[in-house]
Amino acid sequence: MTNPLAGVLDAARRGLELQWAADERRDVELTQAERYARDPIGWLNSGHVWIASKFGEGRAAKLRPIRLRLFPDQELTIRSWIDVDHLQTTGELAFANVAIEKSRQIGETWAFAAAIAWAVHYHQVTLLAMHVDGGEIDDGGSRNTVKSLFGKVRYIDQRLDRGKLPGLGDLVFRPFSREPAKIENPRNGAVVYGEGQTDNPGRGNTVDGALVDEAAFVQHGEKVYAALDEACPSGKALLSTVNGDDNFHARICDEKPQGWTYLRLHWSEHPVYREGLHVAGVAAADQPTVEMAAAAAGCDLCAGTRAGVSWNPREPRAHRYPGRLTSPHYDSRVIGKTDEQVANELDIDRERALGGRVYSEFQTDVHVVDGGIDIELDAATGKLVVPLELAWDFGLDATSIPVVQNAPEEVRVVGILEMGDLFGSSATPEAVAQQLRLYLQELGLPEIETTPAFSRHIRCVGDPAGQARSLETGKPFVNQYRRQGFSIGRPPSRLTSRVDFSIISVKRLLAGSPKPLRVCGVKAADFAAHMRNNVWPTDALGRRRQGATTPEDNIHNHACRAFAYWAVATFPPAGEIADEQAAAIVADDNADPPDEHPLTRRRRLARGHVRHDDDLGLPADLDYEQAL
Repeated sequence: MTNPLAGVLDAARRGLELQWAADERRDVELTQAERYARDPIGWLNSGHVWIASKFGEGRAAKLRPIRLRLFPDQELTIRSWIDVDHLQTTGELAFANVAIEKSRQIGETWAFAAAIAWAVHYHQVTLLAMHVDGGEIDDGGSRNTVKSLFGKVRYIDQRLDRGKLPGLGDLVFRPFSREPAKIENPRNGAVVYGEGQTDNPGRGNTVDGALVDEAAFVQHGEKVYAALDEACPSGKALLSTVNGDDNFHARICDEKPQGWTYLRLHWSEHPVYREGLHVAGVAAADQPTVEMAAAAAGCDLCAGTRAGVSWNPREPRAHRYPGRLTSPHYDSRVIGKTDEQVANELDIDRERALGGRVYSEFQTDVHVVDGGIDIELDAATGKLVVPLELAWDFGLDATSIPVVQNAPEEVRVVGILEMGDLFGSSATPEAVAQQLRLYLQELGLPEIETTPAFSRHIRCVGDPAGQARSLETGKPFVNQYRRQGFSIGRPPSRLTSRVDFSIISVKRLLAGSPKPLRVCGVKAADFAAHMRNNVWPTDALGRRRQGATTPEDNIHNHACRAFAYWAVATFPPAGEIADEQAAAIVADDNADPPDEHPLTRRRRLARGHVRHDDDLGLPADLDYEQAL
C-alpha cells in the first residue's frame, strides 16, 4: 500500500524543484501530470472527463454520461475563478473573486464540480463549498448523488480514465456529521469542506477558494459574507440565480468591487437553448438579426401573438411574454411556472423574481427616470413651479422622508432623506430637521424657504402613529417636529385603519390613475429600491403568507409606508370603500365644530391634508400669510 505521507512529500519535493526552475528561468521538462496540473481547461476538455445529462422528459427522463466539452460561458467562468495564465507560467494555483448571476440549468454547477475535481487531484488545495441547503452540497458521502455538488464531483471522479489521466489520487468522500462534509485526497493532502447554512463559514480557517451556490438566498447574508471574506480574501465564487436586490450577492454584483469579475450568464447565450432565438411577437422584418428574423418567420406562436391570441398554459398558441427574447426552449420552460419563477430561473430579473412583493406593479423601466427629474424654478419669481411636499414615516430606528411633487400631469418622487439606526445615523427630530433643511436646499429649494417660517407651510403627511407619545421623550413626534418648523398632518383615521387603503392608493398611481408615478433615478434611487423590495411575509414558496395583513417591517418598508400615507391622503381610494363608509369619512373629517371661524377651519383642513384650497369656498386671491 502506498504511504500517503510519502506521496505528499514527493509532491512537495517536486513542487520545490519546479519553483526553483521558475525562479532561475530554467526550462524543465514537465510530465503529463504536471502539464495537466497547469492546464485545467485542457484537462476538462481532454475527452476523458464525463458528466451526467438528462435525456427525455417527465418520468421517462434518465441520466446518462456524456463527455464534458466546456461551453464558452463555462470556460469563461473557470478562467474568472482560476488565474489560468499565472498557473501556466508559474505552476502556482491562485483563485480570484467572481460574482455570477445566472439562469438555471445552464451547466455552471457541473463546471464548478469538474474544476474542483481537477484541483483536488493535482494541487494541495483547501477549498470550501456552501449552499443554504446542506443537502445541495452533499447528500450521502460515499453514497451521494448528482443532486449534490459533492455527488457531481464523485460522479466525475468515478468515470475518470486513470490509464490516460496520470497523476490522479483516490478521493475520499465523508458525509456531514458533527463536522462539515469533506472531499479528501490522501495523496496530496487536498481537502474540500462542505457547509450548509451557517453564519460562520470556514470557522476561522483559511481556504484557497470558496464557492457559494445560490448565494442570493443565504440567510444573514452580510454576516456570512464578512466571515467568508476573512476565511478567503481572494478566491470567492458567488454563484446564484436572482432574488431581489436585498442580499449580499446582489450588492457585490452591483458594486463590482476592485479585483472582482462580474458575469451575467443568460439562457439566451447557451448554445443549445438559444436555437431559434428571436423576439416574441415581433414581425420578422423588425427582428434585430437575420438569424432571428428567420426564426420568427417560422414561429406559429408569434403569429398567434400578433393576432391577439392570449397565452394559455394548457394549449399555448401565443407567446407568454411578447417583446422578450424567446426560443422553443424558453417557450417550453415557462409552462407551469409563475411569473416570479420565470424571472428567477430564466430571465435573471431581480425585480420580478422577488416573491411576495407588495408593489408588484412597480417596474423600473416604466416608473424610474434614469436621467433624473429636474426641479423647475419660475424665472420671474425664483419659486418652485411645482411645490415640494414631504411624506413621513418617523422613528428613532428609521425616519424616511420621500420628497414629492404633485404635478398636474404626474406625481414625482424627486428625492428621499433617510436617517436612524438602520442607516447609521441619529434620527432625533432636531437632527432630522437640520439635515432635511440642507437636503431640500440640495434639491433646489431656496435657502430662505427652508427656514421654519416657510417650512411650516410645506405640505407634510405622516404616520398616524406620530400622534402617539414617544417612549423616549413622552411627547408625540409631530409636536417635536412642529417645534422644528415642520407641521405634519395625517390621513383620515378611517383610511389608515387598514393598510389596504393606503396600498391601493399607491397601486393606482403605479397604474397611472389618477396620474402616473415617476421616480427620479438619480436623487431617489433608494426610494425605487425600496419599492422593488418591499414584501409581505412569505411562505416557503415565496408567496404572501396566508393571513399576513402588514408588509414585512424591514429597511424597505419605512419609505414605502411614508409614501402610502401621502398617497392615501392625497388620492383617497373612495371607490374601494363602501358608500356609507366614504360618506362617514367625509362627515367625520370635514364636520365644522360649532362657531368655528373660517380661518381656523382652513388651518385645520390644511393640517389634515384632506382638501385643497379651492375646495374650501375661500376667495382665490386670499393672502394666507396676512390672514394668519
